[in-house]
Amino acid sequence: MAKLMTAVQNLAQLQARTHKQVDFTFDEFKPNGEEKISSYFERFTLQLKLRKVPQDSWADNLRVHMGSELNNALREVIFPDPPEKKTYEEIVKHLTEFYTQTRNKYSEAIKFRLFIQNSDETISAYVRRLKVGAQYCEFGDFLDYSLTVQFIHGVKEDQIRDTIVLKKPEKFVDAVKIATDIETTKLASHDMKFKKEENVNKFAHASRPRKSCPSRSRHQSRSTSRSSAPWHRSRSNSRQNESQIAPPSRCFGCNGLHWRKDCKFLNAQCSKCSKFGHASEHCRQSRFLPGPSRSRTHRNTTHQTAEDDGCDFYDYSTVTYFHDVEDAINEVTESAPNIKRPPPAMITVLINNCPIKMELDTGGVCSMVNQNVLRQILPKAEILPSTRTFVSYTKDKFNCLGYVIVDVTLRGRTRSLNLYVTPFETDSIFGREWIAEFSDLLTFDEFFKVADSSKMPLKSILKPTATPTPSKIRLESILSKFKDLFSDSAGLLVGPPADVKFREDFKPVFASARQIPFALREQYAAEIDKKIASGLYRQVSASQWASPTHIVMKGSKMRITGDYKSTLNPQIVVDEFPIPRVQELFHKIRGATKFSRLDITDAYMSLPCSEKFCEAMTLNTCTHGLIQPTRAQYGVASIPAIWQQRMELVLRGLNCAVNFFDDILVFANSEEQMLDALYQTFTQLHQAGLKLRSSKCEFMMDRIEFLGHTIDSSGLHCQDKHVDAIVKTSVPQNATELRTFLGKVTYYHSFIPNLSTVTAPLRHLLTLSKFHWTTEAKKAYNFLKTELSSDRVLTPYNPRLPLVLATDASPVGLGCVLSHIMEDGSERPIAFASKSLNETEKRYPQIDREALAIV
Repeated sequence: MAKLMTAVQNLAQLQARTHKQVDFTFDEFKPNGEEKISSYFERFTLQLKLRKVPQDSWADNLRVHMGSELNNALREVIFPDPPEKKTYEEIVKHLTEFYTQTRNKYSEAIKFRLFIQNSDETISAYVRRLKVGAQYCEFGDFLDYSLTVQFIHGVKEDQIRDTIVLKKPEKFVDAVKIATDIETTKLASHDMKFKKEENVNKFAHASRPRKSCPSRSRHQSRSTSRSSAPWHRSRSNSRQNESQIAPPSRCFGCNGLHWRKDCKFLNAQCSKCSKFGHASEHCRQSRFLPGPSRSRTHRNTTHQTAEDDGCDFYDYSTVTYFHDVEDAINEVTESAPNIKRPPPAMITVLINNCPIKMELDTGGVCSMVNQNVLRQILPKAEILPSTRTFVSYTKDKFNCLGYVIVDVTLRGRTRSLNLYVTPFETDSIFGREWIAEFSDLLTFDEFFKVADSSKMPLKSILKPTATPTPSKIRLESILSKFKDLFSDSAGLLVGPPADVKFREDFKPVFASARQIPFALREQYAAEIDKKIASGLYRQVSASQWASPTHIVMKGSKMRITGDYKSTLNPQIVVDEFPIPRVQELFHKIRGATKFSRLDITDAYMSLPCSEKFCEAMTLNTCTHGLIQPTRAQYGVASIPAIWQQRMELVLRGLNCAVNFFDDILVFANSEEQMLDALYQTFTQLHQAGLKLRSSKCEFMMDRIEFLGHTIDSSGLHCQDKHVDAIVKTSVPQNATELRTFLGKVTYYHSFIPNLSTVTAPLRHLLTLSKFHWTTEAKKAYNFLKTELSSDRVLTPYNPRLPLVLATDASPVGLGCVLSHIMEDGSERPIAFASKSLNETEKRYPQIDREALAIV
């Protein structure tokens, strides 16, 4: 019995020692920190096991150490249950579910496919990022394969990619090992090359006699201490002590107060002497003029840098390089003003089908816009968080608001890419990440080629004069300023893409390709290839819509359009917008004495369209199969109204310009006013992204042809070449030829008195079953030619002058003329009008018919 009692006492003491409180410390969880909550719980569980904490007290220990934020979250999650009733496993489960965001495996897989190695990212860092990104993709058995494929696709160096593909690794770790070996070899080779360069420089410095200047003595003392100091021979063993001891002098590479080995410019190349190891601002061999640095504060360029100062030397040296080159260019420009600096390389792309003009910047790592631009083109875009840090030209670090994933389209190719957003005003930058995706579509010649002076617009469109006048000199200056506005290639109209409205009962129509004559097929295929290369067409493998092509020859040039009469046009609700009449346009330009005419290059091809509209305009070709236009096409019923409406918006606010589709007429009362009007018009066209065809533009004209009429200071005339064509027309031999003749004459109805009465015998022939040319028809035919050949001029309507309305009537028609009484008492016609009478009106008395003409 005594032994039993002793055993019980020993067991009780052992149990008491086991349940003794185990003291340990553990950091609180930070919800906004970098550590995930699952990792935090894993570390805490491991700590409990290492400390041999009894499992029944794990929950209490967790609630004590995990912090107030997690405790508050726990109470909210398990309410109304108290935390004391939850086990350790239940607490971990509830909090993990609460702090772990639900992720869609498909969206995560899409993001994973966009992971590419950054320019300053090592292989190991890229591998870690890939593994983190693949966690939520649920690849399952295909995880290793997916990691391998994306790793090969995203690695930045072609040599590494080609080597991996050549060796055909079976697993992801094998591919990573190949890439790591190549990276390690390159780094070792670079270090050996740098050490060799450093030894050569030291030998040269030791052999050359030196002057007693502070900078060189510092360099000499540093070189001596570097080669003889004990810490140099046992560098790896004294690294910790070095960081605690202040350097004996400033670093000669950047003038910073740190050890030479810690200088971020240690491997940087100077842009002035091309040597390594120092910043350009502190180059002692520079021949550039001394003076304060002129920093470019008006724009920021996206040079990515690392978070810590230990690995950002490459990016800072890059910024310094561009900064110093800019200073050098400024100095040369100031001393030699005849040297011209090339303008920024601008490129227009579609971002989610919205056109935007960006600056092509090979110095920027990523592409960037400011938040105001983003809200204009993508008002509902969701900005995703980003930890990337950037450095401006002024060496100031800044963070962006985040990035958005956008669809970028350039010349027919579309890619899903990251677009970073800044909180401040800056230029829109097309950086290296985007350049890499479209590198085969870009050539530097198109941005920086020197224009041939013989091909400049002002050389081809200005008429030579013996003595240059001040007006012509100023016009040349304006044309030179807007030389980028003139091009034979279509521009890209800024604004939302045009959209199509289908009928409720519409059905997609697919038509077969129309055969092209063999004599024209080669030119036909070349024209399609040209438009594909320029991004106006793109090839597709399938489409619900297809229309045959229609070719129009203009001299030796071929224009390819779609024949949409029986395919697309019957299926859409045609957009309506008032098209201005000639009389309306003529009224706006009253009193003008100077005129200029502008022709928009490939007008409709400048209008971007939505994806739905582009698919509906798909063309079926006999050489390339299905071709999908990316811009508006001639022949689509809605395009003219859409274009006219957009053009009137472009020219809104200009009282000196009117347009009729792709023709723009600029008018003024004097040469000075005309030059101001041209400048304003050019400015708005340039901002709208349009281009002008220089060969069809005319400037500073006293008399100009516009819409089949001739306009000058005296008024509106029939255009001579059109009148000559009508006068030289032979006598109609059938009803079709007669209708053509009457159509041409009716276009100038405002110039012919009593047109309905005169044309009555001709219109009567059209009602006969058999065409028979009569004497009355011949007289009317000859009279119309005579009237058109007269020098009759119409004067524009002026609300300040009195009006006179004269009417006349015949048994078959009515006629009237509206005239102004001029200041000298003469009458000048504004317009003639006529109307044929129906059978009831023909029975009216003469006075009633004349009164009817007034109505």
